[in-house]
Amino acid sequence: MDYSKSDEREITELIKRLINIPSVTGNKNANLKALNVVKDFLGNKATLRKFVKDNVISYLFSNSRDFMKPKILFYAHLDVVDVGNNQKLFQPDLKGKILKGRGACDMKGQAAILIWCFHQILLNNKDASIALLLVTDEEVGGFNGAKYVIEQGLKPEILFLPDGGENFNIVLSEKAPHHITIEAKGIGGHASRAFELDNPLNRIFAFYEEAREKFNIADKKNTWASTFEMTTIECDNQSKNKIPSAAKATFSWRWPLEQIKFKIGRKEIIRIVKKNGCVVLAEEGWGEGTLIDEKNKYLQKWKKIIDSNLNKKAKFIQSHGASDARHFFNSKKFGTKNIIITSPICGGLHSDNEWIDINSLLTMGRSLVTFVNNFFLQ
Repeated sequence: MDYSKSDEREITELIKRLINIPSVTGNKNANLKALNVVKDFLGNKATLRKFVKDNVISYLFSNSRDFMKPKILFYAHLDVVDVGNNQKLFQPDLKGKILKGRGACDMKGQAAILIWCFHQILLNNKDASIALLLVTDEEVGGFNGAKYVIEQGLKPEILFLPDGGENFNIVLSEKAPHHITIEAKGIGGHASRAFELDNPLNRIFAFYEEAREKFNIADKKNTWASTFEMTTIECDNQSKNKIPSAAKATFSWRWPLEQIKFKIGRKEIIRIVKKNGCVVLAEEGWGEGTLIDEKNKYLQKWKKIIDSNLNKKAKFIQSHGASDARHFFNSKKFGTKNIIITSPICGGLHSDNEWIDINSLLTMGRSLVTFVNNFFLQ
């Protein structure tokens, strides 16, 4: 497939329109506006079904005879992280073939090419078994977006998710995340009488030290291993000469699925919590990582196409971060294990210098249309 100048302009303008909308996670009106830009762009080319959970809205466009079981599903999230005081990040800036702005790389640029390719495929084959899922809560875990839609019965044969593996690398494994918040309590009192008191902060740190001995394994030389880090800590007083009566902290544990079994690791963490006189207040994540077989036939088909279009071999990589791919991979009844995670050339995600290379985006789109046309049009 070759792009005309008008095709490239249309794709670029679609990215700009999406970036221009401040669809920060949790901003329901802005997220709905972004979703409706896509709805207007696609018109009546595919059936739309809306999903809503806890004020999070997702759109699923499908042309499959079995609406929730397309042969191939395109996925994108339209929510972005906040910009602080720098509202200029919502004003897309195109210089040459580099487009900058909040969401350019994560992942409104990729969303735009998926939307455009989806439209083109449906124009050329109305019977294509293909769908497009757009969600608006990926930046906070995707539990009310992708995971909820999957639980309603979404079961594609193949998922194409361009949210990781920049520069056309192909992600095989994403570390599993689990977040745990614990609390310790005491009677509190004057810091000068510390020898009479049981400082709950000390119990929090005792837990942290022991948990890190077992689960904080990664270092600069061995990055593909478990990490265990405190991310927040707070107590019930601000006085410098008072020992608090309560303290709580949150910890982020991330690890490769092939190295640690979640149930075994969590059991040990809970044991350490109780040993140090603390209690668990909340947990989130539950060990949903991804571990994709390099020999997967669909992965190999994609690699063959993208290698040809790039004139070089794409690399298989591991990712320390997580994406909504984990919800598809870990679903027991629905979802899929046939997942392609990759992205064009882009960078600076979550920073004030987020960017995407338009030419590489077009290469991804061209490859994706070839992939679908070769294998999944009925």
